[in-house]
Amino acid sequence: MAHKLKTYICSRILEVVNWKTSQNTFMPSLLSHHITLGKGQKGTNIEFCLPVTSLQKVLSRDKEINMCETDHFAALFGVLSSMQLPWASSLKHIKFGRIRGMSTRKGSVVFLSDILDEIRDIMATKQQESHTTKVLLGENNERTADILGTSAVIINDLKQRRKRDYEFDWNRALQVQGDTGVKLQYTHCRLCSLEKNSGATLPLECDSSVLQEREAVLLVKNIARFNEVIMKTYEDLEACILVNYLLQFCNLINSAFEVLQIKNEDVHIGSQRLLLFHSSRIVLNQGMKILGLQPLQQM
Repeated sequence: MAHKLKTYICSRILEVVNWKTSQNTFMPSLLSHHITLGKGQKGTNIEFCLPVTSLQKVLSRDKEINMCETDHFAALFGVLSSMQLPWASSLKHIKFGRIRGMSTRKGSVVFLSDILDEIRDIMATKQQESHTTKVLLGENNERTADILGTSAVIINDLKQRRKRDYEFDWNRALQVQGDTGVKLQYTHCRLCSLEKNSGATLPLECDSSVLQEREAVLLVKNIARFNEVIMKTYEDLEACILVNYLLQFCNLINSAFEVLQIKNEDVHIGSQRLLLFHSSRIVLNQGMKILGLQPLQQM
């Protein structure tokens, strides 16, 4: 029923003629499929430049509209509310800051495809130079480099506050060291390798009595926080909350690697530690997928 109402508005909004409020006259242009909101400061029409097909696509969403035309969407929401549609009050305009300095080193506009191509080439070169590279060179290596590069760019953007303006910087966008998407991928691959090569067997139950080391306790506490972090990320509509949680989680995991040995340990202790790392990998995997990353198993 809700979907039918949302579809209905696309045809209904184009039939509203000479609909007046105390300040503006709203008149749709049936020929251009643009909706005139009123007059600007210079006497020009203020319009929604949305064709009907685009409007249908926007209104098919349940809650968020991910665009930055604040005044336009405020007016649109006013139209929908005045039409007394039951779902109009649930719509929310999600605002974003601006990325400044989006020009190449030659001064032209930066395209996302150019950034991704450059970071892919950088990652491919680093993989060829690294003695720890696990994937075979060639087609698989190109795919891995592409995923690593995309991960770096995504996390570089999402770790910023949503409304914060920031300067685009090539060096920062192409960074592979520090708190980046590459760290998330590296830690996930390391956990996959541990599960595969540890020689231990996953237990059916957790025995917390043998997980008393500080590193183990910190991991358990952070695993327990995952659902809370997801809810906070959703409520605030801030991806950076989840990003920062995962980056800090990776730091804890990598510290635990140095202390919580599995090989050459008591079988029971080793299996419980493996369960802890296994649970950490599941949380990291799910968090990365929520952010749009494709977790690698080796790199």
